[in-house]
Amino acid sequence: ESFNKPTMMGLQARVVELRLFGDMRTLVYDDVKQRSEPREIQLNRVRKINITGLTTFTIKTHDKTYEFEADTNSTLKKWVEAIKVAVERETSSSLKELIHRERREIIENKYKIEDAINKQKLNESAKESRMKRRNEIKNKYG
Repeated sequence: ESFNKPTMMGLQARVVELRLFGDMRTLVYDDVKQRSEPREIQLNRVRKINITGLTTFTIKTHDKTYEFEADTNSTLKKWVEAIKVAVERETSSSLKELIHRERREIIENKYKIEDAINKQKLNESAKESRMKRRNEIKNKYG
């Protein structure tokens, strides 16, 4: 869904179109009148989204703050919610990777511990069999 909004840049008002691409992990904003190259905001770089007024909101990334103004309050709420969901999905995928990595490490550590326990049991059984043989030899010759 496109999002047209007037934004004040100095004293000039501009109409910008917003497009959210979940598959490309970006929010694209395009100046409709100037027909310039669309600009992108990478969703994984978004730190915070704030509603700053009745129809205005900001998107803060690691190095920049973007300010947008919607035509209505309901449009503002729809876009803020959609962007928040997209950002959460983008950042949670890395969270999922961390969880997956942690689980894999836990399983690997579990196997390492089981291997160590099995080696210890083998060593103990070998020690017991040596002791048993030694005692048999002592009893036989001793």
